Amino acid sequence: MKISIVRLTYLLLCFFAALCMSEINAQSTSISSSNNKTTISIDNGKKSSFSLEYEGEFTISDDEKDITYISDGGYIEIRKSAFGSRRRIYMESDNAGGIVRKYYVGSKEKPYEGEGRKWLSEILPELLRTTTIGAEERVNRFYNNGGVDNVINEIEKIESDHVKTHYIDVLLDKQLTESELTATLKTVKGIGSDHHKANLLKDNLSRFLSGSNSMSSFLTVTKSINSDHHKANILTEVINDKTFSQDDMSTFFVIIDQINSDHHKANILSELMSSRKLDSHNLNLVISSTDGINSDHHVANVLTKALDSPNISQEGYDSLLKSIKKVNSDHHKANIFLNLLKKDLDEKSVMELLSISSNSINSEHHQANVLSQVLNRHNLKGTMLKNFLASTIELNSSHHVSNVYRRLADKKYSDSDLIMIINSVEDINSDHEMYNTLYNFSKQVSQASSKVKDAYRSAAKNLASESRYGKLLRAIED
Repeated sequence: MKISIVRLTYLLLCFFAALCMSEINAQSTSISSSNNKTTISIDNGKKSSFSLEYEGEFTISDDEKDITYISDGGYIEIRKSAFGSRRRIYMESDNAGGIVRKYYVGSKEKPYEGEGRKWLSEILPELLRTTTIGAEERVNRFYNNGGVDNVINEIEKIESDHVKTHYIDVLLDKQLTESELTATLKTVKGIGSDHHKANLLKDNLSRFLSGSNSMSSFLTVTKSINSDHHKANILTEVINDKTFSQDDMSTFFVIIDQINSDHHKANILSELMSSRKLDSHNLNLVISSTDGINSDHHVANVLTKALDSPNISQEGYDSLLKSIKKVNSDHHKANIFLNLLKKDLDEKSVMELLSISSNSINSEHHQANVLSQVLNRHNLKGTMLKNFLASTIELNSSHHVSNVYRRLADKKYSDSDLIMIINSVEDINSDHEMYNTLYNFSKQVSQASSKVKDAYRSAAKNLASESRYGKLLRAIED
């Protein structure tokens, strides 16, 4: 394994730059390079430190136990301190193809052969597993001598998540079978750093998902990511992958439920609806997932987008009504209701909507807008009309009540429904608004049965003004 100073420096710079960004390495690492000399120092915080200084090119033996070549003028010095014990090996070229080797314990030189050679054979694997030095050559050798399992066995001996990631990247450049990719994914799952794990999954997504049954394994690894940000990024990539199917949705939604961020969760659900044609079952899962979102704004955005889907079912409408209950904002709640009322709801859903609206919207302005939209979209009669009137009368503002009744008067009703409406008018507190409301119904009453006219006259008697009472009586007799 021949290592040039240019290539080695490049690999180490990449390695240590990534280490500075990594949140999981307890060790502190420094690297300096000048005049063709490079020094790397690692302190793992456990009363142990390790350093490597070198110049020139060198070759490591295939068994990774010895340095077999150093270029002319080059040298390598390896130091390690652990629990008060200090050792170092200094090797330099003799400029004739050989190597001069010196071994020190503390400040005293000891014979290299025997203890020094043994220590080098122990420290070299540590050097290789601590850095990305010779990673490509090592992966190739392990792969050729035992396949993917042999490479994975070596990766599991590496502590640094960055180095593990680099080795896995090298391994994924090979043409792996589906079972080998699954085994590699299990190794990815063992990486502690969300940053490195997510980058591996995202950068190699097409490779990992190349198998017919690989999506499930991929999502299982994604589920092991703790960071909402990284998890959301992976899920967004998955949504737009052609291998992602309706059959993968159950696992997908389990992962979504693990996300705590309202922002990320809402964005994923919106992206899912934008990029995929969801069936009614999975659309119901989208709606149900909003139960884990606290932000009214984000809940409203997701539910409104769900309403635009052509595959929303009656069950979906029912689920959506339940989700609306947890929205606190009158503005957002009313907007969802207004969009919902554009759909073909059955009578049960309309009555549920009226109940939720009247019991949870405090703003009479928003409540009146919802009632008006119900009138615009539905032909009210019988029980539905009764519930509608009950919701209308609960408004404290006589002005808003009167406006709703004015819209009611634009439609035709049976005698029984007309009597129900007239009887409810008696609950309007304002004499002026009661008069206007009854007058709006006068033309329809004039053409109705005597029972309707009797009910009308009875309601008119509640007016304090005799003049207005007379006008109403004359209006139904003209």
